[in-house]
Amino acid sequence: MADNELVERDNIEQAIAALKNGARLLKYGRKGKPKLCSLILSNDEKALIWYSGKEQKQLRLNAVSRIIVRHHIAKFRQFPKEYQLLSLIYGNDEHSLDLVCKDKQEAELWFVGLKALASTKRDIEGPKTKQWWRTITKGGR
Repeated sequence: MADNELVERDNIEQAIAALKNGARLLKYGRKGKPKLCSLILSNDEKALIWYSGKEQKQLRLNAVSRIIVRHHIAKFRQFPKEYQLLSLIYGNDEHSLDLVCKDKQEAELWFVGLKALASTKRDIEGPKTKQWWRTITKGGR
């Protein structure tokens, strides 16, 4: 196995561990009103879990068709840095789980972990800068 593959696998394992630990992210609901919520990866690594009030909600990762990391969604226009924004597109591309991460490192971890776990990797999009990808694949920060 090449060194790059080992580094990439190590990055993926670190990212999945971070998702299992969870994070407080700003989540946009269907009505566009942002809420700070704790998201965590399920123990079986097949779903993201969060709470809406007292009710547990989840998004099965095999339902995710795209993960988008960029600044093209109207409700995110107030945030200046595109690498902090994640949209998980699911349900025949009709729905999205829209999240704002607190910084670039958190966004990269979530993107790498979700990309590795999502069953359909056909349309996973990251920022269009080569440096961002170099950071992920070579483990640098």
